[in-house]
Amino acid sequence: MSGAGATVIGARQPLIAFNVYLTTDDVSIANKIARVIRNSSGGLRFVKSMGVLVEGRAQVSMNLTNFHKTSMARVVEMIRREAQRYGVQVHHSELVGLVPSEALVDAAVWYMQMDQFEPDQILESKLFEKGAPSRMNHCLWMLNSSWMPWHPPNPHRAAVPLPLMVGRWRLHWLPWSAG
Repeated sequence: MSGAGATVIGARQPLIAFNVYLTTDDVSIANKIARVIRNSSGGLRFVKSMGVLVEGRAQVSMNLTNFHKTSMARVVEMIRREAQRYGVQVHHSELVGLVPSEALVDAAVWYMQMDQFEPDQILESKLFEKGAPSRMNHCLWMLNSSWMPWHPPNPHRAAVPLPLMVGRWRLHWLPWSAG
């Protein structure tokens, strides 16, 4: 017996599981659109797709394997244009699982046609880059969780410091009580 062995480590781009629902229950339309957009049929690189029926609505279900090379916005627009050929529209879309924030920012920049956008213009990125204190992380979590000061007071919630932006990226902490 030999003590030889090997360790293999693999890495890939983040996979984005993404679905687009159509305004029809005709799954054949979703299948036709999926065939046009997927890489294996000559469509967009880094897109794997299929048409399915979910809760009475046709859906184009996809895995995007490299959002840097084929953006979410580009995929949605191609689906929108193909759907128009069949007289249907995009009803809504959904993410399945996690998505890199960069993918959503890229889509927002593309759709909003933002000129000269820089990622450091995103407030949260700048705050975390500067090593904001842990209470800032807690406040941002609470704000991002749809809990805002104008919600009805909760007597079980402790006082929470809220940040006040003054000048350029200076933070002052103001006590605020929910009670």
